Amino acid sequence: MSLTTGLIYAGVTATIATACLHWPPFFPETPQRYFVDVLWPSGTMEFPEAITSLRPPGHEWYYPVSMSEFPSAIQCIASELVEYREFDQNWSGEGSVAPSVDSINEALAFLDTFPAALELPSPTLSADGEVGFYWTSSKGYIDFRFEGLSRATLYLRNRLTGVDYFYDEVNWRNMTREYYEEILGFLVSGERSVA
Repeated sequence: MSLTTGLIYAGVTATIATACLHWPPFFPETPQRYFVDVLWPSGTMEFPEAITSLRPPGHEWYYPVSMSEFPSAIQCIASELVEYREFDQNWSGEGSVAPSVDSINEALAFLDTFPAALELPSPTLSADGEVGFYWTSSKGYIDFRFEGLSRATLYLRNRLTGVDYFYDEVNWRNMTREYYEEILGFLVSGERSVA
């Protein structure tokens, strides 16, 4: 590279590195609300002076948001289960059975007692009115259906081998966190470790 080219390159690089924007930020004429998705350690939406000084007078940085507008995953699952109460006979075609309120309530109670930090299930409703949950992965499938009186059926399918496991009369109210971990481990390993 020649000396002239090197000097031009250095000059351009220095100009770019020290460049400063000279135009003012755009703010509409009418007051606006700018939602800032930041929670400070205090747990409130309070912003340091450095941030609030950027806000034009008459404009707001954020608007209050209720947690009901952003429901948790469990609330979404529970909401779907509650919607099952609206299903009538023949909801899925001729001969389909409406789910019983008792089985929906059992599914809601199950969800209430489900251990934290484990993979949440997806709700399901069969044409014969059985309410339940399922988990799925590339290695396995788990189906959990409520029979009433705290009893459930548990079906596991190993997708790698095609082997099925079926457990009837499972008392879900007596299931421990370790039992759930063993069941859900089936989705990762495809190995049956539950009895």
